[in-house]
Amino acid sequence: MIVASCAELLLLINGMEIHGLVTKLGFINMGNSAVGSSFIYFYSMCGCMEDGALVFDEMPVTDVVAWTALVIGYVQNDESEKGLERLCEMHRVGGDGERPNSRTFEGGFKACGNLGALLEGKCLHGLVVKTGIGSTEGSCIVDVCYWCLFKIWVEFRVLASVLANAGYWSISRWSCYQLSAFGVWFGLFSIAEKLFDRVRDGNKESWNIMVFEYSKVGLESKCLELFTEMQHLGIEFDSNSLVSVISSCSRLGATRLGRSLHCYVIKNSMRENVSIANSLIDMYGKSGNSVIAWKIFSRARKDTVTWNTLISSYIRSGRSTDALGLFDKMVSEGFKPNLATLVTVLSACSHIASLEKGEQIHSYAKDEGFEFDISLSTALVDMYAKCGQLDKSRNFFDAMKEKDVISWNVMISGYGMHGDAESAIEIFKQMEQSNVRPNELTFLAVLSACTHAGLVGEGKNFFDRMRDYALSPNLKHYSCMVDL
Repeated sequence: MIVASCAELLLLINGMEIHGLVTKLGFINMGNSAVGSSFIYFYSMCGCMEDGALVFDEMPVTDVVAWTALVIGYVQNDESEKGLERLCEMHRVGGDGERPNSRTFEGGFKACGNLGALLEGKCLHGLVVKTGIGSTEGSCIVDVCYWCLFKIWVEFRVLASVLANAGYWSISRWSCYQLSAFGVWFGLFSIAEKLFDRVRDGNKESWNIMVFEYSKVGLESKCLELFTEMQHLGIEFDSNSLVSVISSCSRLGATRLGRSLHCYVIKNSMRENVSIANSLIDMYGKSGNSVIAWKIFSRARKDTVTWNTLISSYIRSGRSTDALGLFDKMVSEGFKPNLATLVTVLSACSHIASLEKGEQIHSYAKDEGFEFDISLSTALVDMYAKCGQLDKSRNFFDAMKEKDVISWNVMISGYGMHGDAESAIEIFKQMEQSNVRPNELTFLAVLSACTHAGLVGEGKNFFDRMRDYALSPNLKHYSCMVDL
């Protein structure tokens, strides 16, 4: 966990010091691949793939997580050819616990896209079909979505190349802007930045597109970096960029910059913009400052998202009763709750075990035709289970026409928290029979159920079976086993 933190913060020196300590203690040579995998991830994030590859080559035991970290690390560091070579090696020499999973194939497709390697991409697609990874709902994205993206990436690269070679940058500058944003959206950041650099001038449209797209795909640091550069160059930013930057501040916890943007909003009389107000409420709510969030809310023009944002903020800060009161106020003032509102307030009912309020919301959802939405149905299963109505929770769960991994996890957790380990295990077995693959949280839920019931042998069996799904235990799984 410490190494992963160093990776996220790009603390190369600190991470290398920890690597020295780990080597001295002999952790990597103990036959547990988790520590080695974390260092591969760390070095790839810090742009030191040679060091990451050395760690991998020195590991006595490797698994799918280590291989995948290596493949994706190469791809993210613009060494796609090496990434493909390692994927081929993994397929050739890997044992039972080292078969490529959906994440590995994702890296492979990106490598093929970066290289414009259509033939290799077709081979990879064939391997996905052959191994059956594309046959499960949880990973069918590899078989369909990533293959489609791969083809688009290849076409995109060809288009960009043709435009460059033909010298069309000055003729179709706007095309370049759009290609740049397109590249960001599909994760081709190096290409997008090269395209953007071609027209890096005072044109505000291109800058605003890049700021917006960086935030949209979760590159918050890049978003803030580009926005700061815009300010230094005196380039005007639009409301979409402002919302994107405030949202990025919220996700990164950069409250100081967020407050300065709030001052800018007040100074430039932009408080009437609903989207900006919503992003500010979200930022202050996530930073634990619900007083300022409420002040902005009370003065803002409101839409349904405004109410949802503050309700979510209250629940996150442990004020579920206040969240339900705000929901009642929302309805009384004539605002119509949407699906997101109902899912959110049901979670508030779950937190304080308010069965009466939960049943009222269930009745409202039924009248509005939301009852059969998978996210709402899952929230209802969770609410009834946490309110002690296990039979009602199970009946509703069984009636669901479609279930995702969250639905199964919620039902398993419901039985586990009430000490009914046998039913939790039964649901787990049903899940395995379905087309939904268990994830890390599924195993955590079933391990917790075994812990509550003292089922040591069964718990150990489930812990060992995580490898069957190419899943690596994390600290929570180990803690649960120590508890068991």
